[in-house]
Amino acid sequence: MMRWKYLGIGLAVIFFCCMDLKLMVDKRKAYIWDINGPIEAVYYYKKSIAHFTVKGKEYESFHLIWRSNMKFDVGDTIIKKHNSYLIKLIKKNTTDTLSFGNEE
Repeated sequence: MMRWKYLGIGLAVIFFCCMDLKLMVDKRKAYIWDINGPIEAVYYYKKSIAHFTVKGKEYESFHLIWRSNMKFDVGDTIIKKHNSYLIKLIKKNTTDTLSFGNEE
């Protein structure tokens, strides 16, 4: 009986270590993205996680944006340079530029 308890705890530890590793890999992928162009399509997953398409490629905002009040719209221009988490968002039909993130 005790063996099953330790097996369950061991599996839970392995699961959480694997999840942490996946998050680190996904964050690194987001870090090397080079995005520059208007948003062609956008949909929201789990309330504040935006999935958006720029130049035919889909991106997820989970590792880029930690502000839940940030909303993307079709036609907004997004600029994110390679090896940076700094993002500039120019809202459609305006000259307002929103900058957020950090250089890290």
